Amino acid sequence: MPKRIGNIYQNAIKFEKFKSAYERTSVSKKNKIDRIKFGMYLEDNIYKMGVELKEKTYEVGKYKMFKVYIPKERVIYCLDFYDRVVQQWYVYEFILPYMVKKFIVDSYACIKGRGVHSAINKLQKYMRIAKRRWEEPYVLKYDIKKFFYSIDQKILYEIMCKYYKDKDFLELTKKFIQFGPEGEKCKEFGIGIPIGNYTSQFFANIYMNELDQYIKRELKVEYYIRYMDDGVMILENKEKAKEILIKIEKFVNERLNLKFNRKTSYFPLKVGVIFCGYKIYTTHKLLKRANIKRMKRRIRTWNKKYETADVEDIKSWKQSFWAWKGYAKEAEKYTLYNRLEKSCKWIDCER
Repeated sequence: MPKRIGNIYQNAIKFEKFKSAYERTSVSKKNKIDRIKFGMYLEDNIYKMGVELKEKTYEVGKYKMFKVYIPKERVIYCLDFYDRVVQQWYVYEFILPYMVKKFIVDSYACIKGRGVHSAINKLQKYMRIAKRRWEEPYVLKYDIKKFFYSIDQKILYEIMCKYYKDKDFLELTKKFIQFGPEGEKCKEFGIGIPIGNYTSQFFANIYMNELDQYIKRELKVEYYIRYMDDGVMILENKEKAKEILIKIEKFVNERLNLKFNRKTSYFPLKVGVIFCGYKIYTTHKLLKRANIKRMKRRIRTWNKKYETADVEDIKSWKQSFWAWKGYAKEAEKYTLYNRLEKSCKWIDCER
């Protein structure tokens, strides 16, 4: 049992901490109406927030729901600006200072300095080491079925209680965890946490850290990497991969109340590994074909809108394409991303 963290909640209720949370939340919301309204009465809103949190009368607001369809259909839940500021404060004051250092070094999602590129580079490094070390190494790759929708809220809360003992903090934590399938407030624990909540990505990491610790500490797997609910480990042979799969599937089912999806499998390292949108080999990396096709479709859509004067925000188109270009560069596809850039008819537009 780890040493539990206490006496943190009331000490974090300070004006400057809420103001910092507001500034972080505002970074990508400068022109949003709810941010402008909040900022117009900034001191009053921060004072109200402090009183509600100190007296424990704060309640999570109503969720807005919408769907996204890329890369697959998902329901996204969005809170008002006020609640997003509270969640920023919560994560920066209580989660980042205490929990990140408890994660394994090869957990890469939602951790500063550990992004997609770091994950795929480390995986390729492990693949090269394994190839030199073993005659025919195998890769075991798992993926959780409907991950965010399947997280058991009661188990998540019990995990939080394992690390924290501050009752005020845990009471607020329970309010963020308890969540109904339609975004309604719940007084009982259920299944699933909302995609879109700032807290959810960190709760998901804390939840999966239980599996990480089991794989590293009990099963003693040396070459293992996880990015959110996708995990990859490299083992000495097929028999070892089969043995480890049986053990981790049992742990996931019984301890976390989750299930692996059909993508979970083991295979020879020499065929390459699909991970974080790349096909990774010991010698090189390639973008997944689906990723390239998706960007081509988006460019065709943007070009069509540009040609018909149905122009939205060209700046956002450019930002989206440049972000993808930075992503593509990792796979050394110079001719590909430059050819696609030339096909963007609006790329030199100053708007």
